[in-house]
Amino acid sequence: GIDRAISFLCSSVASFLLCKRWIMMQQSWARILSLCTIFCAFSAYASKLPYQFRLQIVDPAHPKKILNETTLIPLELNQTANGFYAYGRYHSASATTGFERRGTIVFFMAQDSSDQIALFWIMDIYRHHVMQRRIEGTGGHCHISMKSEGLEKADIKVLAYDDPPPSDHYNLGSAANGTVQWRWSPCCTDGMALGYFPVKKPFRVSVRLDDLVGPDTLRALTYAKDGKESPGVARSSVPHPPARIALEQGLAGLVNGTGPFTLRLIYGPPKAGVDVMAIIITPIALILLGVALTIIIYTRVRKMRQKRQSGRLAQQESMQDSLLGAEEGRADEAKKAGKPAKGGGYIIQGSGGGGLVAVDWGKLGPVSNTGAPVPEGRTKGFTSASVNSDGTQPIPTAKP
Repeated sequence: GIDRAISFLCSSVASFLLCKRWIMMQQSWARILSLCTIFCAFSAYASKLPYQFRLQIVDPAHPKKILNETTLIPLELNQTANGFYAYGRYHSASATTGFERRGTIVFFMAQDSSDQIALFWIMDIYRHHVMQRRIEGTGGHCHISMKSEGLEKADIKVLAYDDPPPSDHYNLGSAANGTVQWRWSPCCTDGMALGYFPVKKPFRVSVRLDDLVGPDTLRALTYAKDGKESPGVARSSVPHPPARIALEQGLAGLVNGTGPFTLRLIYGPPKAGVDVMAIIITPIALILLGVALTIIIYTRVRKMRQKRQSGRLAQQESMQDSLLGAEEGRADEAKKAGKPAKGGGYIIQGSGGGGLVAVDWGKLGPVSNTGAPVPEGRTKGFTSASVNSDGTQPIPTAKP
């Protein structure tokens, strides 16, 4: 599903990012998170507990007590649910699936040619002859009440009527809530195909038999993936998918006895398990992905700041070296010529840590008492004086 793909993708990205940091930084916390996210990535792919259909028979006297329970695998059909039910096609007013059985309610799920899931409910068998011997059903009547959970947004309909109204009465809503009343003769069957049931979210359907006369056995069928069908589960003369008997329960004393007999169809995680994906893996994967991205972004921003600061320091050092080199060159030329360099100046080191100050000769004002030129606008600590007797500029001794 989508949640499985998202969880696997998030876990994989988190694993990659943290493993990359593990290799680059060699830090213990990165190693721990890397191992956790790698585990989540594989778990997200392999540990998704598949949803399945479970059928429970509830004790009428004790609603919380389960008398019998089984797992159902939907039969795989190569036609529509209505086509497989084949109401009235081969036998009048009867189903012809091959699974009909005298005095028995046959219950199974099936996936039809549209890849959608339908519920089949067939009671009794149609009249037919085997070796010149006539076989017919018991006849009877049945009233059921259905109540569902988790199907509020579904669109459940009766796909095959056996028999259609007004012979039988169907009062079912789109969420499989309501009642059905059947009444049939020994010549024919009764029942229905109900669908289609969504398979993306869990749901539950309770079927309560308020009144039942005729059938004395409930048989639930499941798909035989290996093709090994249970003996006697169906008549070989009728084409049908391979099936096994998953559950067979006698109804004597259960219906119209101590209370209403209830079937509970549950679609969801296995009984002893939880939806690991939805409850554990997806949240952990998303949290770890967020942590990994936060760490990576923070590390990158810090490195960019450090790099920018180092560039500024290198630029300042380069400027200082250039200024010092230029002044040294001018000083050498002035020394050779016996006079100060035109347009030259001094480099005065500040005592406050403010770097170097370049003083241009062209912007000098008065000179100090020692003969040093005073920068314009900065006369504090300097007094008026003349140049040296030989006309050269004296070396400044005043502090800036």
